[in-house]
Order: sequence, then C-alpha cells, then structure tokens
Amino acid sequence: MAPASEIVVRHEYDRKPVWDRIRGRKSVFLDTNVWIDMADGKLDAAKPIREKLTELVGAGVLFCPLSRTIIWELFKQAKDSRLRTGGLMESLSLNACFTRPEEIFAWEFSVFLKRLASRCDEQCERHMLFVPVLGHLTSSCSLKYAADSPADYVRESSKIIFDALSRMSLTDLLKLDTEVISEFLRAAPAPPYQREAEFFRAFAKGDRDKVWTYEAAVVSKNVVEPIIKNLSASDVVTLHAFIGTAPKDKYGGILPTLMPRLPAVCNHVDVMALASEDPNRKDRPSDFYDLDMLPVPLAYADVFVSRDRRIRDMLQNRGKLLHRNRCQFFSDYAAFGDWLGNAGIA
Repeated sequence: MAPASEIVVRHEYDRKPVWDRIRGRKSVFLDTNVWIDMADGKLDAAKPIREKLTELVGAGVLFCPLSRTIIWELFKQAKDSRLRTGGLMESLSLNACFTRPEEIFAWEFSVFLKRLASRCDEQCERHMLFVPVLGHLTSSCSLKYAADSPADYVRESSKIIFDALSRMSLTDLLKLDTEVISEFLRAAPAPPYQREAEFFRAFAKGDRDKVWTYEAAVVSKNVVEPIIKNLSASDVVTLHAFIGTAPKDKYGGILPTLMPRLPAVCNHVDVMALASEDPNRKDRPSDFYDLDMLPVPLAYADVFVSRDRRIRDMLQNRGKLLHRNRCQFFSDYAAFGDWLGNAGIA
C-alpha cells in the first residue's frame, strides 16, 4: 500500500490497439535462433523464410508474436545486432507480445471458473493474451506523485506518460540507453537446474508420472493457490463444486483433471517434468529462457519454430506436449517453408 504522502495512479495497458492489428491472423512464434538467422542473412535457408513471412504479414495472413524471453535474449546481443534483429521483430510481430506467463496463468484460471459457472464475458477472449511491447514486463504499471500534487497536473501528466508507454515500439525501446539491462542479463546467475534434475531422477526412479505429480503440486502451490486466496465467494463455491465431483488420481488428488483445463499452466508442468529427465543438462541461464518460453506459445500460437536441439528433443521425442496442444512445431526451415507456402490459401 502506498504511503499517505503519495498519490498512486495505476494504468492497465490498452490491449485493443494490439488486438485490432492481429485479430484474424495466424500466430507464428519464432525462437530467438530463427530471428537471428533471418536478421543476419548468413544462412541461405533462412532468406526465403524471411521473405515469405514478410509477404504474409503484409497480406494480413499472420503475425509473429514476441514474448518476454525473446525480448530479454535480444538485449544480450551486441547493439548493432540487437537493432537489426529488433527491427525485423517489430515488422513481423506488429509490436504484439504475449503478456507475462504468470498473468496468463491467472487469466486461464479465471476463464476456467467462469466457464464452470456459465458466465463467460469479454475477459475470457484471447485479446487478453496480448499486450504492447512494454507489457512483457507487466500488463499494468503505476506512477507516484506527492500528496500535494495538483489534480490537473496528475491527470494530464499521467495521460501523457501512459500514452507514450503504450505507443512505444520495440525499436523505440532498443534505442534507449539499455546497457544496464544488457549487463544485468549477461551477468544473471544460472539457475541450479542440474542439481534439481539429479534429485528428481533419483526420486522418481524412471516413473515419469511421479515426477509430473510432484511438479504439478509445486506449480499448484506457487501459481494456483495464490489465485484461489483472492477468489470471490461465488468463485469459491464454483471451485468447491468442481473439486467435489472431479475424478481423483491414485494419490487422491485432482491435479491431472484440473491441469488440462489450464493449457499454459499444464504445459509449464510438462516442461518442468521433462526438463528433469535430461542427464546431460548444465546450469546455464539459457535453460531458464527455454523453459520460460515454451508453455504459452505451445498453448496459444498456431505454429512454433525452433532449431534448438534440446527443445526439438523435448517436443518430438519425449512427453505429450505436441499431442495435447494444437500448435504445430517445426525444427527445420524446409518443412516450415512448405507450411508457409500454404498459409496464404489455408
């Protein structure tokens, strides 16, 4: 809560201009390696992909949404490369970005409850997934003023600032003095995934269901329970009714029934469970980026493209992520190019 000596003005980014630009288009999510291949022009196979994507975006057929990890990885590049890649991202994304995964997780749970109660509204629609570029940090922000600030000044200055933030494009952001951000991301410590993976392999003894159940419980505690604490009385009644009738697993829990109702949350559980199976994984910051990047586009994009071998192995050879999500996955430019060749007439 703000001190009594402050005036706080909250702002929710306006999703409507973003949605107006992308509504009715197919969504094609590209991993960072694909953006770099297309931007630097060194790989011949990527050149026709860039040309076709540019053509289809211009024709109103598709767009290539960004995410927070894609933008974060952009800041790790040298400035010239960052601006070159960022310019291409801006033109193909139409400055549309998935909002933070945590906010999408909360949105999914809200939609789940509204559907159970048969009272869906406009907040259930997919425009809630997308925000302007600065929304990759948070979909809302606040300004603070001294308590004695004139009301007209607070109102007018807030409007000017919030309008400017909403209109800021990716290249506008990249042209700011962002070396502090770049240094922070480059120096960020690697999460201790290797130690956790070793623990899970010893704990599960090859039982993938056991690892999934454990990860689901962790995600439920960290993601779902905080949401439940803030539910209205009517939503609590709806949730209890669901819990009372939902099929139970062999441990007496309902998570295998609940999680598929929350697509991105369920993907997050799957990704974390699969990650623990890799005996060769190392502790690298890029591990966090990969795991953070996957759940939302797999749930809500039409196509996901990555040339990363670890991601390809996870999606194509292990688990059920591609079977449970409608998103098509491509790991080579030839197959993706064939899809793009038909995208304009599909």
